[in-house]
Amino acid sequence: MGSSTCVLAKFDTGRKNYLKTTNLGDSGYVLIRPHADGKLEKLYRSKEQQYSFNFPYQCGTNCDPPYVAQDKEHQIQENDLIVLGTDGVFDNIYDEDILDCVKPSMKGVTMEMPQKASDCVAQLASKMGMAPNYKSPFAKNA
Repeated sequence: MGSSTCVLAKFDTGRKNYLKTTNLGDSGYVLIRPHADGKLEKLYRSKEQQYSFNFPYQCGTNCDPPYVAQDKEHQIQENDLIVLGTDGVFDNIYDEDILDCVKPSMKGVTMEMPQKASDCVAQLASKMGMAPNYKSPFAKNA
């Protein structure tokens, strides 16, 4: 009983340097490429699937069939990063905030402290979700 949105990612074992994703609803992901000059490039950001505002596609009891999920594949390279999250992340912080959380955990093009980056994303999303006067992505889309 119940329902949920869903985001999945896997490396394509048949083809080197390909990432396959499946996304249903308003969970999502951001694909990031670090560069030698220290800049982070957002390569891709998944789009929410919703019937209308705050009414996302979902899988589960009496919900959408899995084949309506959006399948994508991305050519990736060594050191690319993927940040997956629920709407609890993407409703409360902007993609630029995610990049700001990732950047301090990088050494050149290598992710040195993944736990620090993920903690930053989670804590910032929680903090901003509670901020009464913050114009969140959710509030902006409303």
